[in-house]
Amino acid sequence: MKVKVPKILSETRWSARADACDALESGYTYFQDALAELRDDRTQTPSIKNEAASIHSKFETLETGILTVVWNSILKRFNITSKMLQSVEIDLGVAVELFVPLEWYVQEIRGRFDEFETKGKILSGRETYELDGKRQRRRKRHFDEDPNDAETEERLDGRLHLKSDINTVLDSLLSELKKGEKRIHLYIHSFDFLLSSGKCL
Repeated sequence: MKVKVPKILSETRWSARADACDALESGYTYFQDALAELRDDRTQTPSIKNEAASIHSKFETLETGILTVVWNSILKRFNITSKMLQSVEIDLGVAVELFVPLEWYVQEIRGRFDEFETKGKILSGRETYELDGKRQRRRKRHFDEDPNDAETEERLDGRLHLKSDINTVLDSLLSELKKGEKRIHLYIHSFDFLLSSGKCL
């Protein structure tokens, strides 16, 4: 049976984003150098110099390095699957088979944070998280809490914060993939009588 695949994988935007993210990771230091050059170029307008300085400072954070590696890994895999589904019409059985390993891959990424962190450190040239350099925040203590209780002080742990954010994105991706797979199963169920009769659309 032939059917349009869900938008999450069928649009060509995945290819463009995957190529852009791959270029960003492979040319990370070149982007840093180009931005630094713009920032220090006296012939540029103040607005351009300020914008270049702002972006350059982001490139020099460990968080940006890690996110570049993570997104490159995700988009590469999505792009591979997307290319296999580029046809306007595709067999439903094949589509289901392609969704399952993609879901496994997204789940697997959750356990690869150490790997991404190592690569991010190499890209950014930083060993510490930007958040760790900020002052600790104190949350308002409730009337029944011990004023000496260490838990009233909220620690800013950059690693845990970024890892939590990445896992939230992965959970969202996984949820959308499962929705797409569920829609395909509903199509199969709706037209099961055609499949069982040996007919096809």
